[in-house]
Amino acid sequence: MQYRVGAYTVDAARKHVSRDGTEVVLPWRCFEALLLLVEAGGETVGREAFFQHLWPGLAVEESSLAKCISQLRRALPAAEGERELIETLPRVGYRLAAPVEYLANDISPDHLPTPAAPALKRSLWRALVIVVAVAVGAGWAWRSYSERQRFATAEARLHAAQEMTRKRDRESVAASIRLHQEAIAINPNYAAAYASLAQTMNKNLPFLGGRTPQEIVSIAERSVQLDPSCLSCRISYGFFLFYHGWRWSEAERQLREAQRMSGGDADSHANLAMLLAATGRQSEALSEIDKAIRISPYRAGWHAIRSSVLYFSGEYNQSILASQRAIALDSGYTAAYDWQSRAYSMSGRLHEGVRTLVPVRFAEHIGRLDAAYKRGGVQAELRELTDLTAGEAKRKMQCWRRDIWFTQQGEIEKALDEIEACYEIHNVNLAWIAVDPALQPLHEQPRFRSIVGQMGLQIGKNLSTASSP
Repeated sequence: MQYRVGAYTVDAARKHVSRDGTEVVLPWRCFEALLLLVEAGGETVGREAFFQHLWPGLAVEESSLAKCISQLRRALPAAEGERELIETLPRVGYRLAAPVEYLANDISPDHLPTPAAPALKRSLWRALVIVVAVAVGAGWAWRSYSERQRFATAEARLHAAQEMTRKRDRESVAASIRLHQEAIAINPNYAAAYASLAQTMNKNLPFLGGRTPQEIVSIAERSVQLDPSCLSCRISYGFFLFYHGWRWSEAERQLREAQRMSGGDADSHANLAMLLAATGRQSEALSEIDKAIRISPYRAGWHAIRSSVLYFSGEYNQSILASQRAIALDSGYTAAYDWQSRAYSMSGRLHEGVRTLVPVRFAEHIGRLDAAYKRGGVQAELRELTDLTAGEAKRKMQCWRRDIWFTQQGEIEKALDEIEACYEIHNVNLAWIAVDPALQPLHEQPRFRSIVGQMGLQIGKNLSTASSP
């Protein structure tokens, strides 16, 4: 069945929307929401009807429907002089503002040949057309129902996967990966499942032996290819492009497009702030993270990012205050302790910097570190830390801290060895190499400059556009 809704043509059977012959690509849930409105013929569709139709058997937040309708409105904008296609009835539901016109199918009594045929023959033809139409309609309805059930099953798998991810232990992560893969197998076009899988892998790389950061980038890219209008997909892809791929310019384009799509999403501002900070644009980075904080003021992660930007800018006292704010919001947010530790160290409080990090990252070795400090002060404490983190497995996890510890001890060649080890395994924290003030003693070293150049970064410059490696 086909309908005309304002300037748009909606083909229910083919799940196709077009305007002036140009196809409009809609995610499946947006199309189903549009079809509900179209079939209501201008009458109001209640919110509960949307929830039952779009998320059958699932408990979702009210904001999910609002986001779906908002996405639909962006995809079907009104031309100049036209009314917006979808009206909101606060606390009730939604309805179409444009009239709905039924367009005849190819098989129709009006298309039968010969109006002069005998009455009985015309009646038989009409009966045949009705039977065919009913059969086609029933088949379409069954396919539509089956498809909705399939999508609902895939979404249930995704919700279960995300619950397992929150547990953060090895077994739960493995179960989460498996559930993500099941959701994608059920619905191979499920863009959000690909984005969520990439995020899960990113958070749990130490548990995923043999998996590489580039796989995460590829999975996130697939989510955007499947659904270019998926905001979370584009934000994730933009973040992973620079965090794992070190593809700075391309990542910035993706994140700025996400901002254009959303009109200002906190995640897009925060991720763009990290990219801008890594490429030396600290004032822009601070502006972006402040926008994210204004939108979501109680996210510990946003304040930790603000702490990092202030640290890169040399504003160490302000960086400490920002990290303290993050810790006050979430004492378990460990990244905040790292930035606080670095800010303490660079402000001349090196022992305080070590003491900030140890209870969070090396709690089981507090006794050894206390003894080292009593024996030889903070330099002995730093040597103890480098000894505790020696060995191939530990170096993979700690190389981005060990390079700074060796630099603080004046062991330049050992610091460079750690940076090269980080580069070889593509440690994500190397993204900040060109702007970390703790590494300034290495800036003129050829080995250091070589790695920075291979990453597509520049030392000590306010980059307006970073080049891709």
